[in-house]
Amino acid sequence: MPTADPADATGLASAPLDFAGRPIPPAALSPMAQQLAQVMAPSGPPSLTESDPDHARPDDTADAHRRVEAALDKQLFFIGSCSKSGSTWLQHLLDGHPQVRCHGEAFLANQLRPLLAAVAAKHNKNIKCVKVSNRVQRSGDLAREDLNHLWRTAVGLIFDRWIDGDPNVLAVGDKTPENAAGAAALLETFPQAKLVHLIRDGRDVCVSGWFHNLRVKGDAFKQQFPTLADYIPLMAGQKWAPYIELARDAGRRWPDRFIEVRYEDLHAQGGAVMTALLAFLGVDADAESVASCLSHGQFEQLSGGRGRGEEDRGHFYRKGQIGDWREHFDERAAQAFDRCAGPMLRSLGYADPAAHAAA
Repeated sequence: MPTADPADATGLASAPLDFAGRPIPPAALSPMAQQLAQVMAPSGPPSLTESDPDHARPDDTADAHRRVEAALDKQLFFIGSCSKSGSTWLQHLLDGHPQVRCHGEAFLANQLRPLLAAVAAKHNKNIKCVKVSNRVQRSGDLAREDLNHLWRTAVGLIFDRWIDGDPNVLAVGDKTPENAAGAAALLETFPQAKLVHLIRDGRDVCVSGWFHNLRVKGDAFKQQFPTLADYIPLMAGQKWAPYIELARDAGRRWPDRFIEVRYEDLHAQGGAVMTALLAFLGVDADAESVASCLSHGQFEQLSGGRGRGEEDRGHFYRKGQIGDWREHFDERAAQAFDRCAGPMLRSLGYADPAAHAAA
Protein backbone atom coordinates (compact mmCIF):
# COMPACT_ATOMS: atom_id res chain seq x y z
CA MET A 1 0.00 0.00 0.00
CA PRO A 2 1.42 3.44 -0.86
CA THR A 3 2.21 5.65 2.08
CA ALA A 4 2.08 9.38 2.37
CA ASP A 5 4.58 11.64 4.02
CA PRO A 6 3.68 12.00 7.71
CA ALA A 7 3.35 15.76 7.34
CA ASP A 8 2.91 18.28 4.56
CA ALA A 9 4.59 21.64 4.20
CA THR A 10 2.29 23.15 6.81
CA GLY A 11 3.38 20.61 9.41
CA LEU A 12 -0.05 19.00 9.47
CA ALA A 13 -0.50 15.27 8.96
CA SER A 14 -1.11 14.28 5.36
CA ALA A 15 -4.38 12.68 4.30
CA PRO A 16 -4.51 8.87 4.52
CA LEU A 17 -4.44 6.98 1.22
CA ASP A 18 -6.29 3.98 -0.11
CA PHE A 19 -4.53 1.02 -1.76
CA ALA A 20 -4.23 2.89 -5.08
CA GLY A 21 -2.69 5.98 -3.53
CA ARG A 22 -5.84 8.07 -3.68
CA PRO A 23 -6.32 10.45 -0.72
CA ILE A 24 -9.24 9.74 1.57
CA PRO A 25 -11.04 13.08 2.02
CA PRO A 26 -11.77 14.40 5.51
CA ALA A 27 -15.35 14.29 6.72
CA ALA A 28 -17.25 15.34 9.79
CA LEU A 29 -18.11 12.44 12.07
CA SER A 30 -21.74 11.53 12.49
CA PRO A 31 -23.14 11.59 16.06
CA MET A 32 -22.96 7.79 16.25
CA ALA A 33 -19.36 7.77 15.03
CA GLN A 34 -18.48 10.47 17.57
CA GLN A 35 -20.03 8.37 20.32
CA LEU A 36 -18.08 5.28 19.26
CA ALA A 37 -14.87 7.28 18.99
CA GLN A 38 -15.33 8.54 22.53
CA VAL A 39 -15.81 5.02 23.87
CA MET A 40 -12.86 3.61 21.92
CA ALA A 41 -10.49 6.52 22.59
CA PRO A 42 -7.17 5.71 24.30
CA SER A 43 -8.24 7.93 27.19
CA GLY A 44 -11.27 5.69 27.80
CA PRO A 45 -14.89 6.63 28.43
CA PRO A 46 -15.86 9.93 30.10
CA SER A 47 -16.56 8.14 33.39
CA LEU A 48 -12.82 7.61 33.94
CA THR A 49 -11.31 10.27 36.17
CA GLU A 50 -8.43 12.49 35.15
CA SER A 51 -5.17 12.31 37.07
CA ASP A 52 -4.73 14.76 39.91
CA PRO A 53 -3.08 17.76 38.19
CA ASP A 54 -0.62 18.05 41.05
CA HIS A 55 0.48 14.44 40.57
CA ALA A 56 -0.01 13.95 36.82
CA ARG A 57 2.32 11.59 34.97
CA PRO A 58 3.47 11.90 31.35
CA ASP A 59 1.49 9.69 28.98
CA ASP A 60 4.48 7.45 28.29
CA THR A 61 3.76 3.72 28.16
CA ALA A 62 7.35 2.63 28.69
CA ASP A 63 7.73 4.99 31.63
CA ALA A 64 4.44 3.72 33.08
CA HIS A 65 5.71 0.13 32.93
CA ARG A 66 8.89 1.14 34.76
CA ARG A 67 6.93 2.97 37.44
CA VAL A 68 4.54 0.06 37.93
CA GLU A 69 7.41 -2.38 38.41
CA ALA A 70 9.16 0.03 40.76
CA ALA A 71 5.99 0.34 42.86
CA LEU A 72 5.49 -3.42 42.97
CA ASP A 73 9.13 -3.86 44.04
CA LYS A 74 8.39 -1.96 47.27
CA GLN A 75 7.33 -3.85 50.37
CA LEU A 76 3.62 -4.19 49.67
CA PHE A 77 1.16 -4.67 52.50
CA PHE A 78 -2.56 -5.00 52.88
CA ILE A 79 -4.49 -4.17 56.04
CA GLY A 80 -7.51 -6.44 56.44
CA SER A 81 -10.25 -6.29 59.05
CA CYS A 82 -13.96 -6.04 59.48
CA SER A 83 -15.05 -2.47 58.87
CA LYS A 84 -15.21 -0.26 61.98
CA SER A 85 -12.30 -2.16 63.53
CA GLY A 86 -9.89 0.78 63.46
CA SER A 87 -8.34 0.33 60.00
CA THR A 88 -8.57 4.07 59.24
CA TRP A 89 -6.83 4.82 62.53
CA LEU A 90 -4.09 2.31 61.67
CA GLN A 91 -3.76 3.87 58.22
CA HIS A 92 -3.06 7.27 59.80
CA LEU A 93 -0.59 5.76 62.24
CA LEU A 94 1.38 4.14 59.41
CA ASP A 95 1.14 7.17 57.16
CA GLY A 96 2.98 9.13 59.84
CA HIS A 97 6.13 7.20 58.93
CA PRO A 98 8.25 8.82 56.19
CA GLN A 99 9.07 5.43 54.64
CA VAL A 100 5.46 4.24 54.44
CA ARG A 101 2.51 5.15 52.20
CA CYS A 102 -0.98 3.99 53.10
CA HIS A 103 -3.43 6.43 51.57
CA GLY A 104 -6.74 4.66 51.97
CA GLU A 105 -9.09 2.12 50.44
CA ALA A 106 -8.74 1.17 46.76
CA PHE A 107 -11.07 -1.89 47.00
CA LEU A 108 -8.43 -3.99 45.27
CA ALA A 109 -9.62 -7.50 46.17
CA ASN A 110 -13.35 -7.01 46.68
CA GLN A 111 -14.11 -4.78 43.67
CA LEU A 112 -11.22 -4.24 41.27
CA ARG A 113 -10.28 -7.90 40.78
CA PRO A 114 -13.89 -9.18 40.37
CA LEU A 115 -14.61 -6.41 37.86
CA LEU A 116 -11.49 -7.24 35.86
CA ALA A 117 -12.46 -10.92 35.97
CA ALA A 118 -15.96 -10.11 34.74
CA VAL A 119 -14.59 -8.10 31.83
CA ALA A 120 -12.15 -10.90 30.93
CA ALA A 121 -14.92 -13.52 31.12
CA LYS A 122 -17.23 -11.44 28.93
CA HIS A 123 -14.43 -10.90 26.42
CA ASN A 124 -13.72 -14.65 26.29
CA LYS A 125 -17.42 -15.40 25.86
CA ASN A 126 -17.66 -12.95 22.97
CA ILE A 127 -14.59 -14.48 21.33
CA LYS A 128 -16.14 -17.95 21.48
CA CYS A 129 -19.33 -16.71 19.84
CA VAL A 130 -17.47 -15.99 16.62
CA LYS A 131 -18.22 -18.72 14.08
CA VAL A 132 -14.69 -19.48 12.99
CA SER A 133 -12.21 -22.27 13.56
CA ASN A 134 -11.35 -23.27 17.12
CA ARG A 135 -7.79 -22.09 16.70
CA VAL A 136 -8.88 -18.58 15.72
CA GLN A 137 -11.64 -18.56 18.32
CA ARG A 138 -9.17 -19.03 21.15
CA SER A 139 -6.47 -16.72 19.81
CA GLY A 140 -7.83 -13.75 21.74
CA ASP A 141 -8.71 -15.44 25.01
CA LEU A 142 -7.54 -14.04 28.34
CA ALA A 143 -6.26 -16.74 30.71
CA ARG A 144 -6.20 -16.73 34.50
CA GLU A 145 -2.56 -15.65 34.55
CA ASP A 146 -3.48 -12.76 32.25
CA LEU A 147 -6.11 -11.63 34.74
CA ASN A 148 -3.57 -11.70 37.56
CA HIS A 149 -1.17 -9.66 35.43
CA LEU A 150 -3.87 -7.07 34.72
CA TRP A 151 -4.68 -6.91 38.43
CA ARG A 152 -1.03 -6.54 39.42
CA THR A 153 -0.57 -3.79 36.84
CA ALA A 154 -3.63 -1.88 38.04
CA VAL A 155 -2.49 -2.15 41.67
CA GLY A 156 0.98 -0.98 40.64
CA LEU A 157 -0.49 2.09 38.94
CA ILE A 158 -2.50 2.96 42.05
CA PHE A 159 0.44 2.48 44.40
CA ASP A 160 2.72 4.47 42.08
CA ARG A 161 0.40 7.46 42.43
CA TRP A 162 0.45 7.09 46.21
CA ILE A 163 4.25 6.92 46.25
CA ASP A 164 4.33 10.00 44.00
CA GLY A 165 8.02 9.65 43.16
CA ASP A 166 9.19 9.85 46.78
CA PRO A 167 12.47 7.88 46.93
CA ASN A 168 12.19 7.53 50.71
CA VAL A 169 9.15 5.26 50.48
CA LEU A 170 10.02 1.63 51.17
CA ALA A 171 6.57 0.20 51.93
CA VAL A 172 3.20 0.94 50.35
CA GLY A 173 -0.15 -0.55 51.23
CA ASP A 174 -3.93 -0.45 51.11
CA LYS A 175 -6.29 -0.64 54.07
CA THR A 176 -9.59 -1.80 52.55
CA PRO A 177 -11.29 -3.86 55.32
CA GLU A 178 -12.35 -6.55 52.83
CA ASN A 179 -8.68 -7.37 52.32
CA ALA A 180 -9.29 -9.79 55.19
CA ALA A 181 -11.76 -11.77 53.09
CA GLY A 182 -9.51 -11.53 50.01
CA ALA A 183 -6.28 -12.25 51.89
CA ALA A 184 -5.49 -15.50 50.08
CA ALA A 185 -5.87 -13.95 46.61
CA LEU A 186 -3.75 -10.96 47.61
CA LEU A 187 -0.90 -12.97 49.11
CA GLU A 188 -0.93 -15.47 46.25
CA THR A 189 -0.92 -12.86 43.48
CA PHE A 190 1.58 -10.55 45.19
CA PRO A 191 4.21 -13.03 46.44
CA GLN A 192 6.24 -10.46 48.40
CA ALA A 193 3.26 -8.73 50.01
CA LYS A 194 2.37 -8.93 53.68
CA LEU A 195 -0.98 -8.94 55.47
CA VAL A 196 -1.71 -6.90 58.57
CA HIS A 197 -4.79 -8.42 60.17
CA LEU A 198 -6.58 -6.04 62.53
CA ILE A 199 -9.08 -7.42 65.05
CA ARG A 200 -11.43 -5.56 67.39
CA ASP A 201 -14.00 -6.86 69.86
CA GLY A 202 -16.91 -7.71 67.59
CA ARG A 203 -19.45 -6.15 69.91
CA ASP A 204 -17.71 -2.77 69.67
CA VAL A 205 -17.52 -3.28 65.91
CA CYS A 206 -21.29 -3.70 65.76
CA VAL A 207 -21.97 -0.61 67.87
CA SER A 208 -19.54 1.50 65.84
CA GLY A 209 -21.02 0.21 62.59
CA TRP A 210 -24.54 0.89 63.83
CA PHE A 211 -23.85 4.55 64.59
CA HIS A 212 -21.78 5.01 61.44
CA ASN A 213 -24.63 3.81 59.24
CA LEU A 214 -27.18 5.90 61.12
CA ARG A 215 -25.00 8.94 60.40
CA VAL A 216 -24.41 8.11 56.73
CA LYS A 217 -27.70 6.50 55.66
CA GLY A 218 -30.16 7.90 58.18
CA ASP A 219 -33.79 6.80 58.05
CA ALA A 220 -33.25 4.31 55.21
CA PHE A 221 -30.84 2.35 57.40
CA LYS A 222 -33.17 2.55 60.42
CA GLN A 223 -36.01 1.17 58.34
CA GLN A 224 -33.91 -1.78 57.27
CA PHE A 225 -32.47 -2.38 60.74
CA PRO A 226 -34.86 -0.96 63.36
CA THR A 227 -32.65 -1.95 66.30
CA LEU A 228 -29.03 -2.82 66.98
CA ALA A 229 -30.11 -6.43 67.52
CA ASP A 230 -31.47 -6.51 63.96
CA TYR A 231 -28.15 -5.24 62.58
CA ILE A 232 -25.86 -7.63 64.46
CA PRO A 233 -26.46 -10.74 62.29
CA LEU A 234 -25.21 -8.82 59.24
CA MET A 235 -22.20 -7.15 60.84
CA ALA A 236 -21.06 -9.91 63.17
CA GLY A 237 -22.35 -13.02 61.44
CA GLN A 238 -21.70 -12.18 57.79
CA LYS A 239 -18.62 -9.97 58.13
CA TRP A 240 -16.74 -9.90 61.43
CA ALA A 241 -16.50 -13.63 62.20
CA PRO A 242 -15.97 -14.97 58.64
CA TYR A 243 -13.47 -12.21 57.81
CA ILE A 244 -11.38 -13.31 60.78
CA GLU A 245 -11.60 -16.94 59.66
CA LEU A 246 -10.44 -16.12 56.14
CA ALA A 247 -7.60 -13.83 57.20
CA ARG A 248 -6.30 -16.35 59.71
CA ASP A 249 -6.55 -19.13 57.15
CA ALA A 250 -4.28 -17.08 54.86
CA GLY A 251 -1.98 -16.52 57.82
CA ARG A 252 -1.61 -20.27 58.32
CA ARG A 253 -0.64 -20.66 54.64
CA TRP A 254 1.86 -17.78 54.68
CA PRO A 255 2.84 -17.35 58.35
CA ASP A 256 6.00 -15.32 57.62
CA ARG A 257 3.92 -12.75 55.71
CA PHE A 258 1.18 -12.33 58.30
CA ILE A 259 0.87 -10.31 61.48
CA GLU A 260 -2.18 -9.88 63.69
CA VAL A 261 -2.87 -6.69 65.61
CA ARG A 262 -5.56 -6.07 68.21
CA TYR A 263 -7.33 -2.72 68.30
CA GLU A 264 -7.33 -2.93 72.08
CA ASP A 265 -3.55 -3.43 72.14
CA LEU A 266 -3.08 -0.35 69.97
CA HIS A 267 -4.89 1.58 72.70
CA ALA A 268 -3.09 0.05 75.64
CA GLN A 269 0.45 -0.25 74.27
CA GLY A 270 0.59 1.63 71.01
CA GLY A 271 4.35 2.12 71.08
CA ALA A 272 5.11 -1.59 71.41
CA VAL A 273 2.57 -2.56 68.74
CA MET A 274 3.85 0.02 66.25
CA THR A 275 7.46 -1.00 66.88
CA ALA A 276 6.64 -4.60 66.02
CA LEU A 277 4.53 -3.62 63.03
CA LEU A 278 7.16 -1.31 61.52
CA ALA A 279 9.81 -4.00 61.94
CA PHE A 280 7.47 -6.47 60.21
CA LEU A 281 7.20 -4.06 57.26
CA GLY A 282 10.96 -3.62 57.07
CA VAL A 283 11.07 0.12 57.78
CA ASP A 284 12.78 2.09 60.52
CA ALA A 285 11.33 1.15 63.90
CA ASP A 286 13.39 3.43 66.14
CA ALA A 287 11.84 5.53 68.89
CA GLU A 288 11.65 8.66 66.71
CA SER A 289 9.82 6.83 63.92
CA VAL A 290 7.34 5.27 66.34
CA ALA A 291 6.70 8.63 67.98
CA SER A 292 6.00 10.17 64.57
CA CYS A 293 3.43 7.47 63.83
CA LEU A 294 1.70 7.83 67.19
CA SER A 295 1.53 11.61 66.80
CA HIS A 296 0.06 11.31 63.32
CA GLY A 297 -2.67 8.99 64.58
CA GLN A 298 -3.69 10.82 67.75
CA PHE A 299 -7.44 10.61 68.34
CA GLU A 300 -7.53 14.25 69.41
CA GLN A 301 -6.06 15.30 66.07
CA LEU A 302 -8.30 13.05 63.97
CA SER A 303 -11.49 13.94 65.86
CA GLY A 304 -11.05 17.69 65.75
CA GLY A 305 -9.87 18.16 69.32
CA ARG A 306 -12.05 15.78 71.32
CA GLY A 307 -10.53 13.31 73.75
CA ARG A 308 -11.27 9.58 73.67
CA GLY A 309 -14.64 8.84 75.15
CA GLU A 310 -16.09 12.25 74.17
CA GLU A 311 -18.85 11.30 71.77
CA ASP A 312 -19.83 13.10 68.58
CA ARG A 313 -22.33 11.02 66.63
CA GLY A 314 -21.96 13.28 63.62
CA HIS A 315 -18.25 12.57 63.22
CA PHE A 316 -16.45 9.63 61.57
CA TYR A 317 -14.37 9.28 64.74
CA ARG A 318 -17.40 9.07 67.01
CA LYS A 319 -15.91 8.04 70.35
CA GLY A 320 -12.82 5.87 70.07
CA GLN A 321 -13.50 3.92 73.23
CA ILE A 322 -12.99 0.29 74.17
CA GLY A 323 -16.01 -1.49 75.63
CA ASP A 324 -18.59 1.01 74.39
CA TRP A 325 -20.86 -1.95 73.58
CA ARG A 326 -21.76 -2.17 77.30
CA GLU A 327 -23.69 1.10 76.98
CA HIS A 328 -25.72 -0.07 73.98
CA PHE A 329 -26.20 -3.85 74.12
CA ASP A 330 -29.52 -4.95 75.58
CA GLU A 331 -30.49 -8.57 76.11
CA ARG A 332 -31.72 -8.98 72.54
CA ALA A 333 -28.47 -7.61 71.14
CA ALA A 334 -26.38 -9.87 73.38
CA GLN A 335 -28.36 -12.93 72.37
CA ALA A 336 -28.19 -12.02 68.68
CA PHE A 337 -24.42 -11.66 68.88
CA ASP A 338 -23.98 -14.90 70.77
CA ARG A 339 -26.02 -16.81 68.18
CA CYS A 340 -24.04 -15.62 65.17
CA ALA A 341 -20.55 -14.88 66.50
CA GLY A 342 -20.31 -15.99 70.12
CA PRO A 343 -17.92 -18.90 69.43
CA MET A 344 -15.52 -16.63 67.55
CA LEU A 345 -15.65 -14.01 70.30
CA ARG A 346 -14.79 -16.56 72.98
CA SER A 347 -12.06 -18.18 70.87
CA LEU A 348 -10.38 -14.78 70.65
CA GLY A 349 -10.37 -14.44 74.43
CA TYR A 350 -12.96 -11.69 74.71
CA ALA A 351 -15.52 -11.81 77.51
CA ASP A 352 -18.69 -13.89 77.30
CA PRO A 353 -21.03 -11.86 75.07
CA ALA A 354 -24.09 -12.69 77.18
CA ALA A 355 -22.57 -11.82 80.53
CA HIS A 356 -22.43 -8.02 80.33
CA ALA A 357 -25.61 -6.93 78.58
CA ALA A 358 -26.84 -3.51 79.60
CA ALA A 359 -29.87 -3.51 81.85
